[in-house]
Amino acid sequence: MRMRILFLLLGTALLPLQAQVGWIWQNPLPQGNTLNAIQRAGGSRFFAAGKFGAIIRSDDEGLTWQALSSGVTTELYALAFFNADTGLAVGARGTILRTRDGGESWQRLPAPDTTTYYALYMFDYNTILAAGRGGAIIQSYNGGDLWESRASNTTQTLYTLVSNGIDYTYAAGQGGALVRSLDGGGTWSPWSWAAVGTTTIRALLFPGNNIGLALGEFGRVYRSQDNGGSWTLQSSLLNSPSLRAGGFIDHVNGFICGSSGALFSTDNAGVTWKALASGTSLSLQGIAFNPGGRGVLCGESGTLLSTANSGLNWASCLDAFTTGKLRGISLADENVTVAVGDSSGKGMIFRSGDGGGTWSARLRRIGVLFEDCCFVSPDSGFVVGASSVILRTSDGGLSWSQISSLPVSSSFNSVHFVTPRIGAVVGGGGAILRTNDAGATWINQTNSAYGLPLQDVHFTTPSIGLAVGFLGTVLRTVNGGSTWSKINAGTVETLNGVAFADSVHAVIVGAKARILRSVDRGENWSPVSVTGLPATTALEQVFFASPQVGFIVGSGGCILRSEDGGATWRLLGSPTANNLNAVCFLDLHTGSAVGDNGTVLKTVDGGLPVELTAFSARYAAAEGAVHLLWRTATESRNYGFYLERRCSREWETVAFIPGNGTTAEEKHYTYIDQPGAAAGILYYRLRQMDLDGRSRVLWNIRVEVTAAVRELTLHANYPNPFNASTTLSFHLPRDGRVRLALFDAGGRECALLVDEEMTAGLHTVPWHAGSAASGLYLARLSCAGEVAVRKLLLLR
Repeated sequence: MRMRILFLLLGTALLPLQAQVGWIWQNPLPQGNTLNAIQRAGGSRFFAAGKFGAIIRSDDEGLTWQALSSGVTTELYALAFFNADTGLAVGARGTILRTRDGGESWQRLPAPDTTTYYALYMFDYNTILAAGRGGAIIQSYNGGDLWESRASNTTQTLYTLVSNGIDYTYAAGQGGALVRSLDGGGTWSPWSWAAVGTTTIRALLFPGNNIGLALGEFGRVYRSQDNGGSWTLQSSLLNSPSLRAGGFIDHVNGFICGSSGALFSTDNAGVTWKALASGTSLSLQGIAFNPGGRGVLCGESGTLLSTANSGLNWASCLDAFTTGKLRGISLADENVTVAVGDSSGKGMIFRSGDGGGTWSARLRRIGVLFEDCCFVSPDSGFVVGASSVILRTSDGGLSWSQISSLPVSSSFNSVHFVTPRIGAVVGGGGAILRTNDAGATWINQTNSAYGLPLQDVHFTTPSIGLAVGFLGTVLRTVNGGSTWSKINAGTVETLNGVAFADSVHAVIVGAKARILRSVDRGENWSPVSVTGLPATTALEQVFFASPQVGFIVGSGGCILRSEDGGATWRLLGSPTANNLNAVCFLDLHTGSAVGDNGTVLKTVDGGLPVELTAFSARYAAAEGAVHLLWRTATESRNYGFYLERRCSREWETVAFIPGNGTTAEEKHYTYIDQPGAAAGILYYRLRQMDLDGRSRVLWNIRVEVTAAVRELTLHANYPNPFNASTTLSFHLPRDGRVRLALFDAGGRECALLVDEEMTAGLHTVPWHAGSAASGLYLARLSCAGEVAVRKLLLLR
């Protein structure tokens, strides 16, 4: 057998560890994760993909977007689409995804290993290349079901793959690595471009008319006039950006983009470049155009910019009320939510009256950064910030007034009310203020002996409270703040947040993943470790929704949950890597978190969703049955699962399987479906139903149902006619020695594809025609005295 079949997905689909994340984006929309790639799929449809498995789609040429469920949380780096419905995405740790229904569902395909793939190229519906870390190149001849490793002759990471549209396929990447294939990706050899040297190349483009472009670090653009045969340094662009991607409207008009919002255009196929204003300082990672001049840029923090006039003007197509830093959040009731932060040097107060669905700016204050907010009733709330600012609302956040005549000047960092009338504010220089009359007047409780900035304050009763801050500062009062004593908590790290779970237990969080817990009202403290929490994580705030259930948020999108009053914590699935600065819960289920780049997340299941860790399907031909199995790590208010099946365009419900309510224990589910005797492709998905009637699709998988094979069958090859390669598949009714050979029109054997013992069932084998001449060929399959023949047509 000349080609070794490495990876084949037949009759089963497996899901790696994935979570149905319990937090959803409310700002920006459709999401705020960095987007690494964008692709026009056909017609007016565009796709983009990026961090945390983000995949989004536009059906109106990039004007509006919707988030899709990819089923993975690994970072995605590249997209390739054959048409508006069929495409692939690749990314970290061997992730290869495929959709055949316009992104409505994504199937994870088997990969050779856990290599990270950065580049993807589709020659046609079946023939695909992917490249990535360590010079890895893999190839599929059947749309991604089966992949074969290729020897790239480089160990450098490859970031880009492209065909020049005529003879050659190129891959380039780290340190100026460049390899070339003359046979559509089957074999590769190093190719020299002396002009590039060791410049890392992130993108290769062949817009036409023999022109090639290579985009690299330091603003370098290399150009070829002979389809990649030789290269010269064409330009070193303004400010030396790291160039990431390019796109052309036609053979001569194109754009390239990169770091710090860099954007350039050419109207002469890359001979000269003109700097454009993109309107952002964030990194731009991808660009795509349709032939009519409509284009979209994507990049850091979910950036999406669109143009309708061939790049003359660009406008954001994110739905965002802010992309600034949000520092505080408070839920007044199930409808009213207030968030505070800053944007372009202005302190901002934002309000939602529909649970975070829509937002409006209620106050802008130039030069004043707002740090925290707190509601003591649906109408009454407070905001604090720099320049001794304490603001108050009595109409649910619609209007705000500043409290004057404060007894101390400071930059205030935190506000907390233990009753509707009794509250405290802390800030720079160790400032501590207290009110006993709902904020009408404030008493100075600052102790000059403790002059370090205080970051947070919390009281469990009007008498007992804690304040924390820089260099491990922990202050404690048992008399309503009349006096404060300094507590040795055993750390010198900055402490950012503190909260009582009940009258006895308290938790402090801070820099370098620091979590401290007290079981005696704050007199003594013990460290708490969390499995899987990076040691560099800056934990920003802790909040208890009940004496048992608490939450912590921090850098890198970290969200932790405790169910035992802070004694232990577990990492929750987070949909973002943006820093989270504050968290607040209305009850055990409904909460919000805010952070950098305007991030607003919401949960209605306490952040503890139905976490699906496996979903598989196996077809048993002898029974005519599909055996389905799925497993959950946690469940929250889970009424059960609707198992749905699709064999054409419509989904139908197969069965309902009751869930296990709320549990942190692993649960296993099985179901045997009898889809009937017809052969074909079936899709299954799970629709999870909450106790309150809300439902969501968790994941879907694909399974091939085959009719019982009673005779040797050689199926028609695909594609046919074909150019360069095609795939043959055959069924064996029983185990035996198999021979599959190809003969030309003169009856001469020209290729032996299989000659070995094989097991009963379906088998797939590619044929790479290499230098074979155009014409008619016969494929002859033999096993145990049976013979099957098929015609193949090779067209060069």
